[in-house]
Amino acid sequence: MIIDKTKPHAVFLDIDGTLMAPGKLLLLSEGKIPPKNISAIAEAQKLGHKILINTGRGYSCLPECVFTQVKFDGFVTGLGSFIELDGNTAYNCPIDKNMTDMLLDYIMKNKKPCRFQGKTSKICYDPEKDLSPEWDMIYSKQDFYNILGNDFISKITIDRELCGDYENFISSNLNLYKTGNAGEATSKGCNKANGMQKALDLLGIPRERSIAMGDSINDAEVLLYAGTSVAMKNSDAQIKKICEYITSSDIDGGVGAAIELLLL
Repeated sequence: MIIDKTKPHAVFLDIDGTLMAPGKLLLLSEGKIPPKNISAIAEAQKLGHKILINTGRGYSCLPECVFTQVKFDGFVTGLGSFIELDGNTAYNCPIDKNMTDMLLDYIMKNKKPCRFQGKTSKICYDPEKDLSPEWDMIYSKQDFYNILGNDFISKITIDRELCGDYENFISSNLNLYKTGNAGEATSKGCNKANGMQKALDLLGIPRERSIAMGDSINDAEVLLYAGTSVAMKNSDAQIKKICEYITSSDIDGGVGAAIELLLL
């Protein structure tokens, strides 16, 4: 609950279904943030509040509009595995090279799909689908490391076939979030709530002055951790139950409406 809006707060926003209507990872140039959100964010920042993205997307998969339409104070990306504040890397917990090697060996031997997201890299191994040109397709480990260069891998995404031995392999070595036969995974210990906590510590803002807004089950940890939680009108029913406030929908500028209510 907001006690004193004259003190700086940190607002953490999910992207798809919250800041804007769900986008497509394959079309990062697409996407438009509702004008109400843009104006409310700017007004809140003028008052000293910090507005950050907190998303499951890897940094390389952020849509262009979050850089061109709004000047955010920071990004918590890849399920809390990479944090950027004021344009500088503040925290980084990538999937280590040994694990990456093991994963590459496994998926290529068993012909399992997997997408790798880093700071600049978007790399895909898929024996059935070609996702180029948005993703760099690989056919060998050497391809992978040639493309990766000095970058790192924050998270992986598996679009299908995540069951049986494949699921066991991923869950044994990484922090796995599964939906049906798809999922995403990071290094152990990384999640959106931990990322939010680290960002708050770095900003010097206490938990009670944090606000989180989200719409889906993978936002639950963040919403439960935040001092104040806001669900979108288009949110899952379970998310609405755990939030203090329900704002209007993603397409109707629900983020802007909530910021106006709570901080302006």
